[in-house]
Amino acid sequence: AAMLGRVEHAISKEITRYYLIGIHLGISDGVLTAVATDGHRLAAISAPAPGGATLPAAGVIYPVAALPVLRAILNKLRDGVAMAFSETRARITTSRGVLLVKTIDGTYPDWQKVIPKWDDMQHRTIKRASLMAALSRVGAVSGRHDRYALIWTPEADGVVFGIRQGGEIDISERVETIGAGDWPTIGTD
Repeated sequence: AAMLGRVEHAISKEITRYYLIGIHLGISDGVLTAVATDGHRLAAISAPAPGGATLPAAGVIYPVAALPVLRAILNKLRDGVAMAFSETRARITTSRGVLLVKTIDGTYPDWQKVIPKWDDMQHRTIKRASLMAALSRVGAVSGRHDRYALIWTPEADGVVFGIRQGGEIDISERVETIGAGDWPTIGTD
């Protein structure tokens, strides 16, 4: 339930891209990964797969409509839950009953292609307290906008966070980093 909750915010609401209206679950090399994307933002979380866990080779897309039911089951039960997946169905078995869910037909995009592959020379560390304070200040000054982007611009020994609405940067805040190497300007919305 925790894994699903960590990626749920990125699930698409666009009906024409029906294969994105759910959470993709996949297992590779003993690691279970849950992924959601709406085409603009992507959330992925991985954890060791439970012993003996298997999924179809392409993974499965668990539908968003069934998430509240699954969450309620997982949050209320104290005993184990058995989950089984085929290419078209998910079966969640508990001591109190069985939940059958039709998974979403379709091919989930190869989400790993959009994640940059950076080497250790491009690794920078930002102190959590500094990051949280800078984001809080930038967010407080920028106010609530319907459409804005957070831009991360690297510098020699730091990063500048800026809020851009339209084409102009409205407010920016610099945070010191530890590490070296070039990394790209990153924009999120």
